[in-house]
Order: sequence, then C-alpha cells, then structure tokens
Amino acid sequence: MMTRGTAADTSLKTLIKRLPIALVRLNAAGKVLEANDKLLQILGYSREEVPTIDAWWPLAYPDPVYRQEVMTGWEAAVGESVRTGAAIGPLQYRITCKNGEERLVEVSGATLGDEIVATFNDITERERAEETRRRLNRELRAISDCNQALLRAEDEQVLLDQVCRIICDEAGYRVAFVAYAEHDADQTVRPVAWAGMDAGYFAGAKLTWADRDLGRGPLGTAIRTGQVVEIPDIANDPRMAPWRQRALARGYRSGVAFPLKGDQQEVFGGLLIYSGEANAITAEEIRLLDELAGDLAFGISTLRIRAERQRAEAQIVASEQLFRTMVENSPDFIARYDRDLRRLYVNPSLEKLFGSPASELLGKPAATASPLRDPEHYLDCLRRVVATGTECSDEIAGQYPNGDAMWINVRFAPEFDADGKVATVLAISNDITARRQSEDSLRLAASVFATSQEGILISDPDNRIIDVNPAFTRLTGYTREEALGRDPSFLASGRHNADFYAEMWRSIEIRGAWQGEIWNRRKSGEAFAELLTVIAVKDGQGNLQHYVGAFSDISILKEHEADLDRIAHYDVLTSVPNRRLLGDRLEQAIARARRLGKNLAVCYLDLDGFKPINDQFGHEGGDRLLVEIAHRLQTISRGDDTVARLGGDEFVLLWNDIGHESECFQALDRILAEVSSPMILNGVPVSVSASIGVTMFPDDDVDADSLLRHADHAMYSAKQLGKNRYQLFDSRLERQISSRVEFLAKVANGLDSDQFELHYQPKVDCVAGRLIGVEALIRWHDPILGLVGPKEFLPLIENDNLTFRMGRWVMAQAVRQAKRWHDAGLDVPISINLFPRHLKFPTFIDDLRNAIASEWPGLPANRLLLEIVETSDLEELDPIEAVINECLAMGIGFSLDDFGTGYSSLVYLRRLSVEELKIDQSFVRDMMTDPDDQAIVAGVIALGTAFNLRVVAEGVESPEQARHLVGMGCTTVQGYGFGSPMPARDIPEWLSRFLSQGVTI
Repeated sequence: MMTRGTAADTSLKTLIKRLPIALVRLNAAGKVLEANDKLLQILGYSREEVPTIDAWWPLAYPDPVYRQEVMTGWEAAVGESVRTGAAIGPLQYRITCKNGEERLVEVSGATLGDEIVATFNDITERERAEETRRRLNRELRAISDCNQALLRAEDEQVLLDQVCRIICDEAGYRVAFVAYAEHDADQTVRPVAWAGMDAGYFAGAKLTWADRDLGRGPLGTAIRTGQVVEIPDIANDPRMAPWRQRALARGYRSGVAFPLKGDQQEVFGGLLIYSGEANAITAEEIRLLDELAGDLAFGISTLRIRAERQRAEAQIVASEQLFRTMVENSPDFIARYDRDLRRLYVNPSLEKLFGSPASELLGKPAATASPLRDPEHYLDCLRRVVATGTECSDEIAGQYPNGDAMWINVRFAPEFDADGKVATVLAISNDITARRQSEDSLRLAASVFATSQEGILISDPDNRIIDVNPAFTRLTGYTREEALGRDPSFLASGRHNADFYAEMWRSIEIRGAWQGEIWNRRKSGEAFAELLTVIAVKDGQGNLQHYVGAFSDISILKEHEADLDRIAHYDVLTSVPNRRLLGDRLEQAIARARRLGKNLAVCYLDLDGFKPINDQFGHEGGDRLLVEIAHRLQTISRGDDTVARLGGDEFVLLWNDIGHESECFQALDRILAEVSSPMILNGVPVSVSASIGVTMFPDDDVDADSLLRHADHAMYSAKQLGKNRYQLFDSRLERQISSRVEFLAKVANGLDSDQFELHYQPKVDCVAGRLIGVEALIRWHDPILGLVGPKEFLPLIENDNLTFRMGRWVMAQAVRQAKRWHDAGLDVPISINLFPRHLKFPTFIDDLRNAIASEWPGLPANRLLLEIVETSDLEELDPIEAVINECLAMGIGFSLDDFGTGYSSLVYLRRLSVEELKIDQSFVRDMMTDPDDQAIVAGVIALGTAFNLRVVAEGVESPEQARHLVGMGCTTVQGYGFGSPMPARDIPEWLSRFLSQGVTI
C-alpha cells in the first residue's frame, strides 16, 4: 500500500521527469537522485547510460582539471545556499555532450531540506548570437571609421595604413594586408600596407598572382579571378599549402581575401584579412568587409585621380613659369631694339655684362655703355637687319667687366608688325670665349703632340691615319710615312677576337671614348701590351671630325702582372687552375649558362689508390703521376672547359654547354678510362682509378660554392659505392643541410634586436709610430650561439637583400662612431667593408648620403674609407667607377682589399681611383718561408709604389714580419701583432698605450 509520503515522492519524480525544463534532483552529498528527460536530451545520453553521478560527472566534464573546478564551485554555492537560504546560482558551465560538442548551460538551484533541485538552461545559441552581434557591431564601427578615413584621406599610403590598423584594432581581426598587382613578367604582388603582420611571414617568398605555387593562395587568387576568396580553416584548405606552416605558426587560423577594383572593374590589388580562429568569419562579416574593400578601392582610385589632376595642373603652372623665366634665366645675352636702335629690353645676363641695371640701359641707343670693342660694327648689323628684314650673325670682340677679353656670337633676328614691316630686332648673343681659347689651346696641343712620350695617332672619320707623333714611331717602329693613310688595324697582334673590337667601337660610338689594355705588334713582329685611350672628337654640331688614340707600352707591367696571376691562380705542380681561379670561372660559367639557357657540369674527381703509389715511389713519384693525370684530363677536354686541381689528388672538371645527361655520362666514361690507363714510374707500370661526383646546372640551380659542395658529396657517394665510377648528385644528399631561409630570418632578427656590433682594428705606421686609421669589422652576439665571426654568416647573406640592410647599418654605425670620437677629441679615419652587391645597387650613393645626413651631416673629408674586394664581381667597371667618383666628390676614399686574390688587371688601378691597396693576409702569413708568397707581396708593393698608392699589409702577427715588410718598402700594417679587433670603447685606451710604448721593429 502506497503511503502519502511515497505518493508525493513518486509525483515529484514524475513531475521532474516530464517538465520541459532540464532538472536534476540531488541529495546533500551531491548524488544525483533524479535527472529528467530534458537534461538527458541536452546531453544526448539515455537514462540507462547515466545511472549515477560517478558516471555522469566524467562524461559531462571530461577534462579532470575543469571537472574539479566545477565540483569545487558547485559545493561552495550549495554551502552558501544552505547557510543563507538563498537560491543557488545562476552559474555557467561548459558541458560536453555525448557527440563531443560543448554546450554552455546556466545552472540555478535551490535547497529543499536535505535535497537540491537544479535547473539547466542551454544558453549556447544565445551566447553565439550575442557574440555574432558584438562582432558585427565591431565590423560596423570599423567600416564607419574607415569611411571617415576615406573622406579625410589626402595621401594613399596614409589611408592604407589607417584602414589596415582599423581592421585589426577595431574589427578585432588578427591581420589586415593590402598589396598591389604588378603587370610584370612574374606577375608580382607588391606589399604596400599591413597591420598585425609578422615581418617574417613573407620572408623569402616571391609573391605573385600568377596561377602557380604561391599565386594560388587567397590573395593571389582574389587578384587573378576578381572574386572574394574565403579560407574557413587554414589547417585543412589545400589552397593554403605553400603558406600553411608559417600561418599556423603565427596563430592565423582562417582568412578571406577581397579584390580591389578600379573604375573599369579592373583588379589592381587585394585586401587580405586573417582571423585567429577557424571558421570565424561569417557570411555577414564577409559581405560587410566586401563593401569595405569596394569603398577602399574607390578611395584609392579617387586619390589617384586627384593626384593626377594636381600633377597636370602643376605641369601647366610649371610650363608657364618656365616660359616666363626662360629668357630671364638664360645665360645668353638677350636684348630687343626698336627701329631707331634704342633698347627696349635687356635680360639679367646682359645687365650683369654691362654692370648696370636695366633702368639705366633701357631707352638708350644700342652703343651706349657697350662692352664691345667695336660698337659701330654692332650698330651696322642692326641697321642691316632693319633695312633688309633678314637675319644675320657675327662674332664680335668685347671685354668682361673685369677687363678680360671676351668673344660673343650674335644672332640678329627681325620681328615684324601687322603690316609686315620690321618693328623690332631681337639680338641673342652667346659667349664663345671658351671656344676661341680652345682654338689657342689646339695650337699648344700641337707642341704637346710632338713632344709627348705617349704614342699618339690621329685618324679621319673613316679611321684612316692622318698623323702620328714621334713617340708612335719609337714605340711601333713604323715611320710617319709608313703609317699615313692606313687603318690602325695594321698594328693588330691577332690576340683579340672580333667581339673585343666590336665592343671597343661600340663604347666609342656610345660614350665617345674607350680606354683599356690591348695587344698590338711592332714592325719587328714583336707583340707588346699597351694601355690605349681612343677618343672620338666631334664639332659643335655633334659631327665626327676625327679619332685620337694615345697609348703607352706596359709590357713590363703586364709581365709582372702575369707572374702575379700565375702564382695566385694556377697550381704550382700541374700548372692547371687552382681553387681560386676555378671559383672565378665557375661564377662566370653560371652567369653565362643562365643568360644563354645552357647547361654546365661540375665534376669532382678524387683518385683511388693514389696513397699507396705515393708511399711506394715517394712524393716525387706521386707528383709525376699527378702531373700526368692533369695532362690527360686537359688533353681530352674541350678548349672552353676547365681542369682545376684543388689540392692533393682532387681535381675538378668544369664543362660548359653540356647537352643531355647522356652526353655528360659518355664524357665521364672516357675520363674514367683515360685516368685508369697505366703509366710508367721508375720503370714500373702503375695505375689508379677515379671516383667522380657530378652535378649539372641549372638542374641543380644553386651558387658556385654549393655546386662544388654538391659534386663533392656525389663523389663521396661514388667512393662508397665501390670507386672507379661516377655518381650524379641527388638532392637527398643535402637534406641534413640547415635551411638557408631559417638562417636568413635569424640574421634579420639579429639586426632588429641589436645583436650586431662593430669592432675596430687599428692600422698603424710601424716606422712613424702613429695610428693611420681603423677598420670596422662586424660581430654578431647571438643569444644562443654566442659571439659569431663574420666568416660564419656574411658569405651566406651575400646574395640576399639582407646585404642592403647590413650595409646601411654598417654605414650608419661607422659614421656615428666617427662623430663620437670626434666629440671626444679623437679624429680617426674609419674604413668599412662593402658588399659587392650593395656597391653595384642603384641606391648605394643614396644609402651613404642618408647615413651621413642622419648621423653626422658635417662629416669631414677623408674621415671615411670604403673597402672593396678585388674580385670578378667588379668586372663591370663603368658603374663602379661612377660610384667611386661620386664618393670622392663627397670626400670619401676607397681601398682595394685582399689585393692579389682576385682576377683583375691593371685597369682596376688605372680606372678605379683608389688610394690604398691591402695585401691579403694569406700572402703575408708565409711570405718569410714561401718564395711564391714573397713574390706576390713584393709585386703588390711595387704596384702600389708605381701608382702612388698607400700599401697596407694585413695579418701582421710579429715584429719580425713588420721588419721584413719595412725592408720591402711597406710601413703600414694591420694585424694582431699591433692590435686585435676591439669594441669602440677600448680604442682610446689602446691608442694611449700604443703611443706611450712607441714602436720597436
């Protein structure tokens, strides 16, 4: 029989179960006594799946940390309700449903005796709607602020920066980025403005809107298609494949890109927006942002139209001003006279010539206060024009206000009235004093022509010799009569091809002159080297009059240069190119292959079994074998190929214009057969084999050093596979090489984080005991690697745009330090090393001027010296020469560093106006024990003396080396024996110690 209490309990359970509100009944201990259907419906579980609290809590709150947080908060709320009688909650919890979805619920409750009844209100959708509303409000506020910016915009860049900042700061997006589409061959995307963007996101990436690789991302696609591109989830969208790793690493999770279109609906750029959450950008947001993109594009177009209109208006004003001021600012003397020959107008140039203001000259007769020696002749010309109505011109003598003689050429032009009568005469005169003086100079030049020690020949426009000087006869052996009427080509030695002469004449036609080294032949048949200058002489109308060639015999210097070149660039034992010359030729071969679309092969050859032969027959026998191998390799190589010895038994073959791989492999088979062919040593037949590694460019599209390294790796692979074979380079051999992109990013971060510092190494005169200057040397204080030397990172950035940042930084730091020392009473010239790539870049002079303007506008002359390395990077001398001349005009000198290690000629010293040669320390180090190094050092010192240049020996470690150098004629040294590279703060103390101790050598 059911009691009243039992019935009530049953009714309560029934009520709880059927109510449309999610309810749960618990006892004081927190045990679930009853959970109704609505709660189970929210959770997605059946009643049988959640029988007890022990089963329910872990299912609803699977995260143990969060579950403990919920239980602790619930117990505290229940305790407070028991104590005060107040209701429980409402409390908000994230409950995990059976399908894994999290729902946000609001829990309220009350204590009923020993039990608790709690309600669960699912507010998930309400919160989502509220969040959507908040985001749309932010969007609308951002759009409103952007529209205000558009209305106020005067500058396109400022507008773009403001819009990007508003989108991030006010609309709450992670990144806003605007880029313009270039219509070049690569269809480049050019960044113009961004906010929230990590500077490294695009590092090393070649942005494009072309339908390939990086161009298939959201921004490239939006620009290419003109459509909005949505990326709901970056982690899964295939279009983000090239960008996924760097985007996810920076917290970008979703994005959308909008095309920016002009008035004719042409796409000129794009707007890219990233959010920090996946699937976070709703359709309504995209619609609003699309409107914003349209407004932005309209604003940009409006600004451009306005700017174009302003430019056009400015041009009109400028044209009018130019027309009004042309006469006033003309250097010519301009006057206008009436029919009675009274002055109506004189320009400022004429006022200056007269030495009187216009008010004292106008209205007066033409001859009044005239600076002409024969004013009456001038008046006769005016009268003739008035009488005949025709122009006339004449050259008339006069004098300057200071009394110096002058000559003017005057053109008199009639100006007619409406009846066709001469109303006025316009007289325009120009100063031809310089021309008349040059004619006098020509007479002087004739005497110089006859007495010059340089051979001189003059030819007509058809290049037929019309005159030669006595020195020509002395240097060539041909008399004047034998040379007249002949083309100068009769002197040709035959050492230069047609391309050489074509380039020479092209320079003469374009620049009006050519200078360089050339080999000619004397009448005796002897070939000799000469330094030749050819100038095309033209008249005032630009018509060619004749050619003048001046030359001097530099045979002795060329012989000396050849000796230096042979020692520095050829292997002493085998006479084939060494590593240094190979590197130069490989750089040139890569450039040529890239320009002509050709292939080249680099073969790294190491002899198998050389050591036993060397041990058996000694070094002499081993050397004979190496010479024979080098000879064989040269014999079966083509004329434009290179055989080089790197040292020991390692050779490198550089093959140009290689066709298919099969052609390369056939040649390698011949190499293996030729190398392994026996030879006789001391009457004994011996043989070796070779392991060869080969890599082909452009299949292996890397720099010269990397090609050699790849071929070396392949050679080791060939040895491991059994020797006497060749192996083609496989990119998998490089998988353990550190990522260059990551390294460049690390260097860039180091620049941003002030991790770099300049140290300074003294250059001293070890005889006079004085400081000549200091060389700035860069150091990297990496927080992980510690102090990193320049050789460990500078070569890796030489071909990257980081060289420009690094070069600008070094310029600014050096000028700043020079200013600090100057303010402290220490005036020390500082020399800085230049990247060849930066030196040849169009902005180099501007970068240098900006560094001086920002750090020390009053930088004195000769306080800064720029060091350039003598390498083949400076093969194009014309732009380098122009840069050097501009620097010289600023009072900045140049030093040629590592002289003797490059592959240049005496043209460097004649055309590049350097003031200092630096002997590379690799020659100084062993000069006292190595005759070759001794010869190179002596040669460089001799060249410096011949060209009146300061010679600095690098790497001087001891007084003995210094004394040896002084004995050879070099007194300026640099090295650890006199001062190591040190921070700027240590230089004053070092200098004080150096001056107090004196120099003893």
